Amino acid sequence: MIEIILLTSLFSFGLYVSTHHPYLLYPVRYFIGIILLDGKEDFEMDSAGQVTEVWYEFRQKWKGYIWKPLLGCLPCMASFWGLVTYLLFSDILLLSIVEIPFVIVCASGVNYMLNRHILKYFV
Repeated sequence: MIEIILLTSLFSFGLYVSTHHPYLLYPVRYFIGIILLDGKEDFEMDSAGQVTEVWYEFRQKWKGYIWKPLLGCLPCMASFWGLVTYLLFSDILLLSIVEIPFVIVCASGVNYMLNRHILKYFV
């Protein structure tokens, strides 16, 4: 089960990072956030004129609840992508009812640590 937790965390971490501005999958983030969910991109700049943080705001609150597990919040992404990776890489048994929430919570915790300790320096 630890493999699924790490796979979920690494997949969601890679997806989160690769869909930010200077990286290759940024158009996917833009398409989902702006075009599909009708959001507004907002950003914060430092004194040198570099973008330090980008976020999306939505007029309708329910769109934010869709955005966060897809691409918007690294710890929240474990809920959707944890379910996807579990269904793809594990056998579905009766035990899955217990394992899936455990995988999601553990991957969310790993994602939170990655977000706090690694991303604050690099993204």
